[in-house]
This record gives sequence, C-alpha cells and structure tokens, in this order.
Amino acid sequence: MKKIILWASLTVFLIALVYFLIPAHIYQSLLYLIAIAGPLAIGICVLALYLLITDYIRTDGGKKKENENKEDSGYEGYLMTAVFLICLFGGGYQCLVRETNLVKEELEKNGVFTFAKIVDGSSFSARKLDLSHIEVAFTLENGQPGYTSISIPKSFFNRLHQDQEIPIVYSKRHLSVNTIITTPEELERYQNKENPNTKTSL
Repeated sequence: MKKIILWASLTVFLIALVYFLIPAHIYQSLLYLIAIAGPLAIGICVLALYLLITDYIRTDGGKKKENENKEDSGYEGYLMTAVFLICLFGGGYQCLVRETNLVKEELEKNGVFTFAKIVDGSSFSARKLDLSHIEVAFTLENGQPGYTSISIPKSFFNRLHQDQEIPIVYSKRHLSVNTIITTPEELERYQNKENPNTKTSL
C-alpha cells in the first residue's frame, strides 16, 4: 500500500507540475523538452501505479498469494499500451495547447508592442519538429536595448531576411515570451497610443 501511495503522489505531482505549475517563460523556452519528457514520465508513473494496484487487488492486499489458475489475459497488455500512448501523445498535445494559452495570457497582461530588427536566425525542421527561430533587437520601454529569440514556423522563416523590421509583442516581465504580429487584426489589437512605436504598416 505504501508503494501505491508513493506512486500515486508522484503521478499527481507530475501532472500538476507539467500542466499547472510551470510558468509561461519556461514553458516557451523548453516546450519540446516538456512536451516529451513530461508525458513520458507521467505515462511511466501511471503504468507503475496500475501494476501495483492490480497486484494489490489480486493478492487481496498481500494477505494471500495470487490464484494459481489466474489467466494471463492478453487484453491487459493492450490496455496498458493504450494508456501509455494516450499519456504520451495526448499529454504532449495538451502541453502544446497549454504553452499557447500561457503565452497568450502573458502577452494579454504584460505584452508590449514594438518593431524589432532581425539580426540573426536559423532554421531546422524534421517531420513535425520545427526549431526555426530568429534573433531580434529592439528598444525596451525604458529606452534600453533589448534582444530576444522568437520561434517561428519554417514557412514564415523563409519569408524573412536579416535587418528586416518586423512588428512583435514581448512580455515586459520575460523577454523570452513573445510573438510576431502576422495579421492586421493582431496589429490593431496590440498597438495603442501608449506605445512609443507608432508605425502601422505590416
């Protein structure tokens, strides 16, 4: 029973950590690591917990041995595989959704609109993995220079060039939380009279 409680506590902790406790700037910076390692760890804990609980039930809480005629049913293996895949792929998808929502919320509360100049960048993609990003320089609200990296799709990366000025929104709390403005609707949404940069072209 102690092992069951231990693994159950670890499972709950990991779920809370991955889907509720990690802040936006860490989520965005380590998205792929979190989306892979988090659901993988949760899946392993869920399987371990399942095995411990079923073993506890079969042995009547450890008071007697398992029945000798216990069938090694094949469906249990399929069930465990299905549960693990759901944790892995479903959990990974939820991480992507959470990252999007966290960034959106952070920029809604603390976002600052400005125009930034592209100073560097690189693109790498393999199947569904896209690690394309650009390095930009801009002026902060206090007049100091600011630099940050912005992740973008490879298709959009190919349309940009060095020294190009692009509209962005960054969090004044964490520069790593940011996004590129790509539509007139987004430009109108984030740009306001308080921003020092009053360009309106997109």
